[in-house]
Amino acid sequence: MVIHYISQALTQQIYKMITMISGFHSTKTSKSLRYINAIDLIDVNPDVKNIVGHSLGGSVALELQTNFKYRKYNVNTYGAPVVSASTIPSNRYRNKYDPVSQYDNGAQTEFPLTLNPHGYDNFDQNKVSDKTFSSFVYRTDS
Repeated sequence: MVIHYISQALTQQIYKMITMISGFHSTKTSKSLRYINAIDLIDVNPDVKNIVGHSLGGSVALELQTNFKYRKYNVNTYGAPVVSASTIPSNRYRNKYDPVSQYDNGAQTEFPLTLNPHGYDNFDQNKVSDKTFSSFVYRTDS
């Protein structure tokens, strides 16, 4: 029974890696519920200029930046599952040994301060903009 669960978890991880390598950022993100929710929020709040995302939220932020170039979003991402050899005009950050963002070669890489390499606590000084702006936070714990 335990071997079955380990095998299933390993299979899921391999599948995630394959889909990520084959273009996860460009083909799957725009179909995610998180992306659809972000589009709904942007439609209600057209003055949004700064987008910050962690993990899948980072991929959503980059996808919004790509799909709405005329809006010129300022984007910060932390630990996003991106496959990239070159930098996109945005601020991307990742921790060394983070398995989620390991293929984001264009991100600025730092050593994690905690045992969780997928966290973002050590990046709290990175800012999208130094100008005052109102913000709307959409957070899910799922």
